[in-house]
Amino acid sequence: MDASLLLHLCLLLTGLHCQQLSVFQPSRLEVVEGATVHLPCVFNTTQSQQRYVGIPVWKKGSSAAATVFEDRTLQARLSKADDEDFASKGDASLYLSNVTETDSDVYYCEVEVMGAGKASGNGTTLLIKRVPCRKESCEEMYILSVVRLSFTALLSVCMIVLVYVVCQHSL
Repeated sequence: MDASLLLHLCLLLTGLHCQQLSVFQPSRLEVVEGATVHLPCVFNTTQSQQRYVGIPVWKKGSSAAATVFEDRTLQARLSKADDEDFASKGDASLYLSNVTETDSDVYYCEVEVMGAGKASGNGTTLLIKRVPCRKESCEEMYILSVVRLSFTALLSVCMIVLVYVVCQHSL
């Protein structure tokens, strides 16, 4: 079947321009804990459009998972590219603030565009790394831990002595 006939058949069956939708996202990102990460997702169609009408959907863990906006551990820290960037630039990016190690996973961008259908990116593996502490702050944390432990031990000894003294006086 030649391409011209296929195009006409497609137009007849769908009433739409047969457009192919492509979604692009990086395969891997690494950021430090506490940062805000930009998960890029851009899309385009085979037909030149001045404005896109549609919706972006992001999923964590698998392309079949619930959307990230339904995840209570993420909701308050999420934002997406604004609607104007989606419509004019094909930008469906996601922003996640104050990331923690538990945010490490694969994030999938899925876009549905009127007249072009639905397509998904291949997923972006997000790796969150802990920030190693500076030598000075690690030493301070160690000293503080030793002081706390010593204070707790001293309190425990005082409580034991107090209980012993009270018991001796009551006999």
